[in-house]
Amino acid sequence: MPYSRPLFIAAAVFAIVAIPANLAIHFAPMEGRIGNILHQMVSKTNEGPLRIINVLANLYLAWNIGWVKRAADHPSMRLLCTAGRHSLPVFATGLVLSFCVMVSMTLLPGMSLAMQLLLLVGCCALQLALGQWLDVRKQVASSRRPSATRIKGAISAPAAMSAKGG
Repeated sequence: MPYSRPLFIAAAVFAIVAIPANLAIHFAPMEGRIGNILHQMVSKTNEGPLRIINVLANLYLAWNIGWVKRAADHPSMRLLCTAGRHSLPVFATGLVLSFCVMVSMTLLPGMSLAMQLLLLVGCCALQLALGQWLDVRKQVASSRRPSATRIKGAISAPAAMSAKGG
């Protein structure tokens, strides 16, 4: 979406107000119908509308802030952008890795902080590597696919030969 000052201000206000509101809804004891409705509005599981609006507001803010655009174009962000292009498989892999780490931490309750950090970094590296592998695989597949001009040429050549009687 192109930059719009009123929309940018509205998104910024929504994103800022959402922080304490979300904390209050999740951590304050809210009973009854109003509490249930508020929880559903910000629910991650049920894709609550306020949660979706908050994500959209944050995305709009991020992509309309100059230094964020420049940072995303920086070569050091290449792997992160590559993982973003393949967000569903990278996310699904993260869920599986998260479950595996949770099981290992349950089985080894005295795991050191260094080991936990090693698992965190290792799992993030695996997700980035998966994004890179999927990107390379996609590029190889698209380079093997015949282009539209080659297909068109291959189709028209036999037709031209049959018109000449060959």
